[in-house]
Amino acid sequence: MIWLDHTPAAQPIGPQVASAVKLGSNKFDIWHGGNNTASYVLSPPSDTVSVDLYDVIRDAVARGYAQPDWYVTDVEFGFEIWNGGAGLGCPSFTINT
Repeated sequence: MIWLDHTPAAQPIGPQVASAVKLGSNKFDIWHGGNNTASYVLSPPSDTVSVDLYDVIRDAVARGYAQPDWYVTDVEFGFEIWNGGAGLGCPSFTINT
């Protein structure tokens, strides 16, 4: 998962295993929850970002969180609503291949 922002009450699953990891032009804090669950949390948070997914995938493979022969089957964007949710929206979401 790639997180652009979060509140202190909502944390990724598992412990934080790295901080300020530079991937492309972004920095991420990385959390690992086991069972191939990795969360890349943008640091600092933003509501606009451009991410090269290959950078994240290569890092996940290097850390052993993904296998090099796995396929990306879909890319999704949205919210995990923990409380409320009023005002949430996504005016634009683009994937370039």
